[in-house]
Amino acid sequence: MSVGNGKRICSPASKFDQILDVKVYKGTQRSFLEAPEAVVAIRAMTRDQLHLGIVFRCEQTGGKSTMIHLAWYRRLLSQEADPEYTWVQPAFNVRRARQVAVYCSEVVLNNPMGIPYAFSNPDGALDERGTFGADRDHLGLTCASFVLAVFSAIGLPLVIVNSWPKGRDGDAEWQESMVKKLEASRIPAAEIERIRQEIGNERFRPEEVAAASGVSPHPAHFDAVAPYVEELRNLLRDPERA
Repeated sequence: MSVGNGKRICSPASKFDQILDVKVYKGTQRSFLEAPEAVVAIRAMTRDQLHLGIVFRCEQTGGKSTMIHLAWYRRLLSQEADPEYTWVQPAFNVRRARQVAVYCSEVVLNNPMGIPYAFSNPDGALDERGTFGADRDHLGLTCASFVLAVFSAIGLPLVIVNSWPKGRDGDAEWQESMVKKLEASRIPAAEIERIRQEIGNERFRPEEVAAASGVSPHPAHFDAVAPYVEELRNLLRDPERA
């Protein structure tokens, strides 16, 4: 299966009878200008690490396809969309896509110092103006939870956060590896220690969030998203299938 012509990632039979097939496109083969005004886009950076963000266009971007993503600690980037990313046909309507696009432009404008990197709950992390409000419950986000935070803030949560499992194999180890990289970035020790306390929180993997954007209805339960994840991951990691 490839993603080039809009391949469907099919779910095996499950109790979620309302699940629709998730359709994905490679940006090199179907332009972001052909996509709705806001879509979730994902790419394999290495075989073991995926990254995602939101590609949007609106009046504020001059109609150009722009990707907003949390690249690292306080590195909230807004840049020309890279066609090497794969985008997911969203399960939300055109009006909602336009709302996401306008809100993304507000997020860019209202976070000039970026957003910290941590493993906090995405719900409530961004306010109505798109500003990240660091507090005891929201130390920071990952690339995946940032995308969730954007959709949650406009009243279109992609997932049911508390349906995500804790303690999966590899999640705590991955979080610990991110903390070690943060330590190497010379972030203040006190902040590192606060972030370390979030190890063990739910990990929202990029491929899960990408798949969730194409699953209906929203918000999606983990069990509704899980059937699509492995196939999407394989498509992204294997260039021969793209």
